[in-house]
Amino acid sequence: MTEQIDGAGKLRKASPFVVAIAAVVLVLFASFIVYNGNGGQQEMDLDGDWHLIAYAEGYYEDGNIVYEEYGPKDLPDKVVTFETIGDGIYSMHLDDKEYICVANNNTMMTGGVDEFTSTSVLTKIGEAIVVSSFLSDEAGVASTILERQDSEDRLQAESRDVLAEESYGLNEGGVYEAFIANQYTKDGIVDHLSENRSLTINRVEPGILFYNSHGDQTDLDFVAVRISPNDWMAISNYDYGTWLIDMVHIEDGVVYTASYDNTNGDIELWQVCYGDESKAVKVPSSLLGKRYEGTFNAYVEEDGEVLRSMDGEVAISFDRVDSSTNVMEVTLYTLEGDSYMGAMLFPNGSGYSFYMESVYDNSGETFWGYYFGTISKDLKKITTIGTADNADGTYMIFKNDFKLAE
Repeated sequence: MTEQIDGAGKLRKASPFVVAIAAVVLVLFASFIVYNGNGGQQEMDLDGDWHLIAYAEGYYEDGNIVYEEYGPKDLPDKVVTFETIGDGIYSMHLDDKEYICVANNNTMMTGGVDEFTSTSVLTKIGEAIVVSSFLSDEAGVASTILERQDSEDRLQAESRDVLAEESYGLNEGGVYEAFIANQYTKDGIVDHLSENRSLTINRVEPGILFYNSHGDQTDLDFVAVRISPNDWMAISNYDYGTWLIDMVHIEDGVVYTASYDNTNGDIELWQVCYGDESKAVKVPSSLLGKRYEGTFNAYVEEDGEVLRSMDGEVAISFDRVDSSTNVMEVTLYTLEGDSYMGAMLFPNGSGYSFYMESVYDNSGETFWGYYFGTISKDLKKITTIGTADNADGTYMIFKNDFKLAE
C-alpha cells in the first residue's frame, strides 16, 4: 500500500486494553538501555525496589496535540522489584507476579506484564529508570519515571529534571525533506521519493516528540517516545483501529524511519530517511549472504506466568543488504519456525547495533517481534534479544548468540 511508506510504519490493530494512570506499569516489550547524560554506556544496577514518581503522556485528539504531566503526589506508590537470578537472566516482580527478563550487555527485554499490551523500553538515567511506552488504548506514548524512594521520600521527589530539556537536534516547526523513501518487495525496490515526502516537527517535550509525516498522498501525525540516546518508538493512527508503528533513529541531522510488515499480504520492509543525506550511514555490503549459527534460550509467558522454556540451536542469514542505505532483511531459523526480519544497522564503538521488527507464523498464529542486536566489529559474532506477541496475550522472549558459520 502506498500509504504505508508515508510513516514507514508497522500497521497493527489497536489493543482493546486501557492504560490507567493509577496503574502505569511495564508492558509487552521492555528493553533496558543504560546511558549517562553524555550518551556513554554504564553498568546496570537494578536489583531492589523502584517506585513510581512521575508520569507524562502525549497523543493527538481531533488533530490537536495533548501533552500531560503528573508528579509524585498525583500517582499511587507502585513498586517494581528486580532480582538477578542468572547470567543475563533477571526476575521482575510486580503485584505478586513474576516475569522473566533476558539481557545483552546493557539491554534487557521481557514479555507482557499484567493485562497491558503496549510496548515499553526502560532506560536508566542516573538514579532513575525511565519507562518509555506506547499507550494501549490510543495511538499515543507515555514516559514514566521510577526512583529508589521510600513511600515518604517519593512525595518530596522533584524528578522532572531527570529528562533534561533538549531539542535532540530538532527544532519545532522545522521541516526535513526525505532523501530516501523505499519499499522493499520480493520483486525489488520501489522508490517513492517522487511523492515529495517530508517531516515537520510539531512539538518537542522531555523524552516525547510530536511530528507530521506528509507527502502528495498522505498527512500523518506521529508521536514518538525516546528509548535511547538516538532511538525512538513512534506511533500514528492509520485508520480506525489500525496503528502505524515506526522504528526511528535520530543522529547527525538525519531522521531514519523504518518498519517491517505483512499488511499487503507479502512481508515487506519500508524505509524513509529525512535530513542531511551526506551524513547518512550505510550497512556493510559484506554482510550479504553471510550465515551465522548458534544457540537460543526462549520463554513463553501469559499473564505473568511462564508456560514453558526452550533452548536449542538457531541460525541467522542476511538475505538482503541495501548498501546504498542502512537497511537489511534477515531470516532466523529455529525448530519453532522461521522468522523474517527487517532491520536498520548503525555503527558504534565496538561494532554495530541494530533495531529489528519481524512477522512470523508459529503454529498457525501470527507473531509480531521487536529486537535489539549487536554485531562485532569483525562481523564474526552476533547477539540478539527480543520479544514477540500474538496480539492476544501470549509473549515469547528470546536470547540468541551466534558465530559466523565456517
